[in-house]
Amino acid sequence: MRTGAARQHRFGLLAAALLLVGCSPAAQPVSSTFPAGSSTQPQPTIDASIVIASPQTPSVEAFGPPAADLVVGGTRTTGSLGSWTWTAGNQTSGDTTPWLRGTGPVVVKPGAPLEVTLSSAAAATGWTAAARPAAELEAGQTVAVGEGSGAIRFNAPGSGSWSLAVTVRFPGGNDATYYWRLETR
Repeated sequence: MRTGAARQHRFGLLAAALLLVGCSPAAQPVSSTFPAGSSTQPQPTIDASIVIASPQTPSVEAFGPPAADLVVGGTRTTGSLGSWTWTAGNQTSGDTTPWLRGTGPVVVKPGAPLEVTLSSAAAATGWTAAARPAAELEAGQTVAVGEGSGAIRFNAPGSGSWSLAVTVRFPGGNDATYYWRLETR
């Protein structure tokens, strides 16, 4: 005579086998009874042609803009992401922020060459760079420091404490603005 625990265990294994076989594209009926005189439980067969594909990890651009680094003399500082708009497929996402103070401070000499690089191979279709005095983010005078359509390279503004904003335009009408705090002296 079988114990209740053994019967429950066999029932659980049989239910799992039915579930596995029943979910296969070529489901085969499974007998729920044991052949006469058999003391072993039937073993389910699994179709080896069934492949469970793991989804590929989408690129950063599938969900929003890539990260951007300000490169000064070989040192990289990742910018604060401000306002952005991003479309992937038929889904558009975005965020609007006021002018941000930015990541930093990044200390440079006035007029020093600056470069912004993106964390992925996303191609920029254009960009603009501007700065505002860090103490006057909301009402401060904006100083243009560069614009272009290729590599994002420009010179630092004159002496002072600045919030640097770089707006990058991407294919498909996508854009993002990144911020850094600059100390030029």
